[in-house]
Amino acid sequence: MADPIIKIKKRTISSGIPNNLQAGELAVNLFTNSFYIGTGGVGAITFGAEVDSNITLAANSDNRIPTQKAVKSYVDNYNTASSFQTNLRVSNVTQLVNNNTNTRIEFPSEIFNSITGLTYSGGTFTNTSGVTMFVNVSYQVSFDSNPTGYRATWIQTSGNAQQNKYGALFTTPNGSTAHIHNGSSVIPVHGVNGQFSIFASHNRGSALSTGNASDEVRKNKVDVFKFA
Repeated sequence: MADPIIKIKKRTISSGIPNNLQAGELAVNLFTNSFYIGTGGVGAITFGAEVDSNITLAANSDNRIPTQKAVKSYVDNYNTASSFQTNLRVSNVTQLVNNNTNTRIEFPSEIFNSITGLTYSGGTFTNTSGVTMFVNVSYQVSFDSNPTGYRATWIQTSGNAQQNKYGALFTTPNGSTAHIHNGSSVIPVHGVNGQFSIFASHNRGSALSTGNASDEVRKNKVDVFKFA
């Protein structure tokens, strides 16, 4: 005697629930590999679907159920790829800024760097990734003590237009103590060799020293944080 074959209602040409299911009736959609139990009314209860072990979840489907391993691998990979990326640099020497001269501040010493596609040279960060990235730039520029004139600092992206300046600070020293600027801004760095630098200026009347070789608190610093 041949083994019995149980057949259930099926659909093969498009997604959706097979038509006219009775209450408790089983059905399958072979187009999406989904199973249904009829309710006797409109719609049905979905109780199964194709099991997907792809760890990238590339199908982006409402008709597949990922395995536990696929979900764990996806989350682990996402967390690794999306962990913060930063470039922290500092200057262990002083740098002179001449009177009424926009001067690019340099940060020669790299403390930590995990940003791929962002290079540094001579005070300029350059995007070599080919893709526009958004970064948060936080900087510190410490002016030597002098009560005369103003102090200005800012983040300058490619070009000299006013709209390419971010995180600007403009202050007048109060007294003879060291004057420290801490500025920050989120900026776009364009994908075709987009650049940015930290600039400083003043009108003391003669050159003014920035940074400090021995005092950690007064060193010129920059921290670039890349958004994933």
